[in-house]
Amino acid sequence: MFYLYFFSTGVEKHSPGSLYIETFATKSYVLPIENFLKSGSYIEDVNEPVSQYIRTPGYGIFYLAFRLFSNEHTAKNLLIILQILLSGISVYYLAMTGYYIYKFSGVFYCIFGIYAVSAFVSMYDGFLISESLAISFLIFSLYSIIKLLYLPGSYRDVLIKLFWAGLFLMLSTFIRPTAAPLFLLIILFVVVRLKTLMTKQKIIAAMIFFVSIFGIIETSWLVRNYLVSGRLIPFQYNSWIHRTGDPVKDVEYHAYHWIHTVGDNSIFYEYNTLAAWFFDSGFAEKSYTPPPHIYTSAYNIDSLQMAKKKFLAYRNRFGVFSSDLSMFKSTRRHTNSADLTNEKSEAIKLNQIFTRYIDTYRHEKPFDFYILNNFRLLKIFLVHSGTGQLPMPSLAEMKQNKDFVSIFVKLSQSFLYWFILLAGIGGVIVCILKRNLQSIFLALVVIYGISIFPFFVKIIEIRFICFAYPFLAASAGICLTYVVKRKQMNLIYSKNQ
Repeated sequence: MFYLYFFSTGVEKHSPGSLYIETFATKSYVLPIENFLKSGSYIEDVNEPVSQYIRTPGYGIFYLAFRLFSNEHTAKNLLIILQILLSGISVYYLAMTGYYIYKFSGVFYCIFGIYAVSAFVSMYDGFLISESLAISFLIFSLYSIIKLLYLPGSYRDVLIKLFWAGLFLMLSTFIRPTAAPLFLLIILFVVVRLKTLMTKQKIIAAMIFFVSIFGIIETSWLVRNYLVSGRLIPFQYNSWIHRTGDPVKDVEYHAYHWIHTVGDNSIFYEYNTLAAWFFDSGFAEKSYTPPPHIYTSAYNIDSLQMAKKKFLAYRNRFGVFSSDLSMFKSTRRHTNSADLTNEKSEAIKLNQIFTRYIDTYRHEKPFDFYILNNFRLLKIFLVHSGTGQLPMPSLAEMKQNKDFVSIFVKLSQSFLYWFILLAGIGGVIVCILKRNLQSIFLALVVIYGISIFPFFVKIIEIRFICFAYPFLAASAGICLTYVVKRKQMNLIYSKNQ
């Protein structure tokens, strides 16, 4: 429904004859497959060795499946059709997870209705990026586990449920690696559920069976990455997360690390973030000023402006700004050894500036660094309209064009986002109080999904909420059902008085 709406009215228009919308990230999934078909090498940019492992191949493998018997355009269209189908099916299975937790048919319809009318995740069904498939597979996997926790059945039934859970979680992980820790959470809960029903040997065999598909694929990918890079890279390399030890390549890492350290948003393509201002990406308004809590004795606004100028001068001289693969691409504007030496020297100076900023912040503001900034990032991550990612005009443009249908859609989606967020958090409490394994499992999945990015990864792009959003919706449905049933019970009690 929302795909058709955004297809016809969205700001980001489709190409003629296409069902898909491409973003800056699309080619990092598609080009490695195209190069693999041409040369046998899974690499995005042949001039950039790091692009051999900047993306796990989970999303690309589905594009490859269609690309083997069709042209590029048709393969992209077929991939979108697959995303829409799986997304639609996942709504049913998400609602069933609520039924197996609350054991009441009303919660099924509540979750089904809430998630079906929300566009927060389903809007990505029409985009050639990883969210849609990763979330659908994650729902399928956790449905299988919650069904197992609810009713294990025979040993054969347990193995069947674990097979599907392991397969879908492996697919989700190799599309979005943040799903990987859920293997450990699942093992813990399944062992607790089965320990009084089966022998220790059977449980161990079942757990090995559960992780076997993931283990085989992960080992193969790990070995492949070591062979092409000489480094152990379990999933993917991101220059804004991982340090290489090469001063030139680590300029981007140090810049991002400083922004994470001071508790601000490092996404330079979201509006009015510290990164957008510092990287001069065009997404910060002229009136934007960095927040006051970021400063230390090492720098103030004037010295930070100077550091910014040095950073931009370095980027403009030695690198090409890119919002798709990396801030600095390997295509340099110099060829002689003197320029290479200058580049390294300038990189070392910049890295020293960022390191000094980070060290003084950590030393002078330890409470902010270790505790408060996590919650600052959590606030940025969650507290917003919930519609900033929708491919729709701004409210001001809608009012000017008198597009009242779009105004209604956008406002209703914002209301729904906040309802799911707040009721979902309430549902987490309800699930914990119910004290059955499947409800506690759902609560921990929600908590993990909300906290992993601001507390650990430190990257808080709005679309990353999709990882937790379906389970927040399920939790919200449980919360709403709980409130309604409590009110009904109170009415019955008052009538009997």
